[in-house]
Amino acid sequence: MRVLRKAPSLAFAVFACVGLFGCSSESANSQSAVASPPVAKATWSTNFFEARQQAKKENKLLLAVFSAKWCKPCQDLHNQALDSPELAQATKDMVLVTVDVDEYKSAADGQGVGAIPDARIYNANGDAVLKTVGYGGLASFLSFVQEGRMRASAK
Repeated sequence: MRVLRKAPSLAFAVFACVGLFGCSSESANSQSAVASPPVAKATWSTNFFEARQQAKKENKLLLAVFSAKWCKPCQDLHNQALDSPELAQATKDMVLVTVDVDEYKSAADGQGVGAIPDARIYNANGDAVLKTVGYGGLASFLSFVQEGRMRASAK
């Protein structure tokens, strides 16, 4: 009997919420769709030499990540950072390339890559302005990108 007495007050509360405040699931969904921008995803090349030429031609910085499929920290970097919307936003005006050191050994050797993951930021002239080895999480990688941007603009 107590349940029946509370049911009308619960129905009234839901009705009041919907009628007075627009708390319907439809309006909540439409508000969240408007408030949330689409998730951006960065576009990564896999050819270091072409990416370097593109950066020079477009006068942009180049972010190059040297890694391997068998390398756990490399895979963490790929899964947690490289496809993140935060990195896409931070690198939207850069040329991006991932280089598999097993498939493109000449590119890795030519840049003196030893331990991986190895990430480098190059200026438009192809000079390395900053390098990091290893992966310490998304926040650390974003800081690396910002530091590389600042160093490139200081030169």
